[in-house]
Amino acid sequence: RKSKTEAEVAAESTAGERADAVPQAVTGAAQADEASEDGPIFPLTTVVLAAVRFARPLTVSGRRMRHVVPEDKNLARDVRRQLRLVVAGLMGSGKSTLCRMLANLLGGHWVNQDEFSHKGKAAKRAFLEEIERESRDRRIPVLIVDKINTLRQHRREILDAMDHGVSGDTVFVQMSHPNDAPGHLDSMVKLCIERIQGRGEGHRTLLASNPKVRSILKMTAGGAEPMQPDELQRLSACIAVDVTQPPVQAAMQVLADLDAHHLLGRLCLHDLVTHDRLSEALEVAQGAERQLASSAGHTSSHGVGKTGANVAVHAVSRKPATPVWYWTLDFDSEAVAT
Repeated sequence: RKSKTEAEVAAESTAGERADAVPQAVTGAAQADEASEDGPIFPLTTVVLAAVRFARPLTVSGRRMRHVVPEDKNLARDVRRQLRLVVAGLMGSGKSTLCRMLANLLGGHWVNQDEFSHKGKAAKRAFLEEIERESRDRRIPVLIVDKINTLRQHRREILDAMDHGVSGDTVFVQMSHPNDAPGHLDSMVKLCIERIQGRGEGHRTLLASNPKVRSILKMTAGGAEPMQPDELQRLSACIAVDVTQPPVQAAMQVLADLDAHHLLGRLCLHDLVTHDRLSEALEVAQGAERQLASSAGHTSSHGVGKTGANVAVHAVSRKPATPVWYWTLDFDSEAVAT
């Protein structure tokens, strides 16, 4: 028998030490796990795989994931669908202020019926065409429509115009007074009259100087038609807004209700109702209203005469009174009664 060389003896000794070391390492790890009271015991392979997983970016179908969406964000709604808010209420109920704030907070487009009043008889068609055009635009995530909407026909026309657009979710937002019983708008009319008188001439259509403000509001409220089942089937949700709330609280309520109906998409409610965001939206709305009042006051007079008196435009441009015609019939002596 040939004697082993010194190199072979050294190799066998090293291999034996390695074989003895593996059981000792596993036994030591097991004893450490058994002694641990912090949680369940995980196999060594699990720890290794976890380390490998977090040591490199996550991939899905060969593409790197840029971020992980927090679980608290609402992703139930398909963000490719357009969110449409149809706001309804009497003149002076605060619709325009609420719409301006929601448009600022949600990054939406606001279509206001009053903006088309200068078109005369073509105002209605232009208003509906604008709704249809913006409903077709996929770049508009939120569409807000501002109209009194007390009549069933008006609501149906708006919904029909929206149906020509891309897929979307339509929400009906009704301005209401908590003291009014169903089918009655007495408290709402009283509050709206006070607000119209308070804003003065800062409106495009219904001015405080109009002597028929009270009768117009009462007539509009008296002709209000309730929502029918066929209308409700075309809506994703209905939201009632308390008009006695300040504008910020009203906007917060609408946003909270939209979130409760899973209609905010990728927008996070907590990011929308921060003090800074709400204050900014309110300032934008009030700034637009101040500008409107200022422009109305500027155009309400056409100049100063020698006496220094301002003459209101609406008084000068008032339509002439309808002429009254009198007809007389003269009968001579030969006329015979028949």
